[in-house]
Parts: sequence; structure tokens; C-alpha cells
Amino acid sequence: MSRISAAACTAVLLAAGKGTRFDAEGRQQKLLAFLPSGNRVAAQSASLYCSIFARVIAVVRPEHQELIALFAQAGCEIVLCAGAEHGMGHSLAAGVAAAADSASVMIALADMPFVQPATLQLLAQAAQGESCVVQPVFQKQGGHPVRFPAALYPQLMALEGDQGAKALLRSFPLLQVPVTDAGVVQDIDFPADLQAAGSQNDNSKFP
Repeated sequence: MSRISAAACTAVLLAAGKGTRFDAEGRQQKLLAFLPSGNRVAAQSASLYCSIFARVIAVVRPEHQELIALFAQAGCEIVLCAGAEHGMGHSLAAGVAAAADSASVMIALADMPFVQPATLQLLAQAAQGESCVVQPVFQKQGGHPVRFPAALYPQLMALEGDQGAKALLRSFPLLQVPVTDAGVVQDIDFPADLQAAGSQNDNSKFP
């Protein structure tokens, strides 16, 4: 199956967080931690999205050179976000600005490597041509990634600090797509999550 074209939808992989809940002292970067499959968290996420989308943008802090190299090797475009230390809003805005020529963006979190490929295809193809936000729902819980139409780019690019895009989900037409994929609600926040989530849903085929 051919990948989703860059003109239709570009994936934006947010990977510039501090990850303080994973390691409060900042000695271990959670995106470089190993999953049960032997893959690093970031590598599995990057390979997954690059297998579905023709264009994947990874938003990374300039000082995270190992992550930058990993994402580049997987085929991602790199956007350096020096303002990431001020909150996710800056990272999100930077990623959307880089993808402004696409009809929509799939905003994804790099610490959620267990989303299934079929789910990404479903979200990318749902309501194409319609100006609505598309969000997966697993057992009545909203998840990620979330697709935003170009009509919302100005609002997304204006985000700063700890502002996320949740407010836009409440103020713009929202299509919630039921899925059976637990990966849309499984993230890596703590070391125990590496084993707990991986034992249930592991995209181990992604190197």
C-alpha cells in the first residue's frame, strides 16, 4: 500500500519534551530507552510513521544530537525547536509551521510507539477534504495521534508555553473515530511503562 502523500497529510512527531516523569534528574532520555522488542522508543515511533506517511517531521531540541541522528536515519525531516523548554506549545507551533503546505497534519507524540499502522491509515483517510479535527477513541477515551486541517494552522502556530491543542478540540468540529487499538492511549511516562505497554502491544517489526 502506498504511503499517505505529503500534500494530503504530513505527520508531525513531537519529541522535544523533557520527560521529567520518566527520570526527574534528567540522566536518561526516555525516547532513547529500549522497548521489549529491543527498539528504542524514538526509533520505533519514527519507523512506524515513516512507513505510513511520505513526509514525517520530527520536532527536537537542538541539544539532543543522538535523537536528531536517530530520527534522520529513520527518514524524518528535523525541525529544531530552541523554545521547547518553554512548553509543548512551542514545539507544536514549530512543527505545524514546517508542514504548512499540507492539507492536514497528524500531530503525534514520539513517546507513543504502540499505535498500529492500520489505525494511522484510518485516521489519515477519515473525512478527507472536510474541515474537521480527527481523533481516535479507544474504549471511550480520546487518544493520539490527532489530525488537524489547514484551517486550524494559524491557531496551532500561535500556541506557546504549555498550551496544547486541547482547546481546539472543543471549539472546532471534531470527528472521533472508534478504534480497537490500545496503542492510541498508551504512552511512555515511567520506566514501568516500557514493559507494561510493550507486553500488550508491541510494533516489534519496526526496526
